[in-house]
Amino acid sequence: MPPPVHTPADRGLVIGTGEEVRLYDNVVVRRTATAEKPELRVETSYLQVFPDKQLARTPEAVLITEGASRLKGVGMEVDNQTGQMKLGSRVSGVYVKSGGSGR
Repeated sequence: MPPPVHTPADRGLVIGTGEEVRLYDNVVVRRTATAEKPELRVETSYLQVFPDKQLARTPEAVLITEGASRLKGVGMEVDNQTGQMKLGSRVSGVYVKSGGSGR
């Protein structure tokens, strides 16, 4: 069973019967830490989510933190079915191997 994901925001809007959700201002996607992986946090000002398709995207700046690793960029698309995350532009970051200090 995958770890829980929590996504608070200051405001939200549900479109139709829930096929699209728009989250605004101080959006923080947080995947709970497990024994194998540290907590994952994605921070942005806007997130468009399609729950049935397991897709999320934003054209805005994002900060992604997992343990000591940090990744920043502008524009993001996440496909939860494939496990792929794409950042659009101005990408920079530091990867720190879990359990170590290597980069």
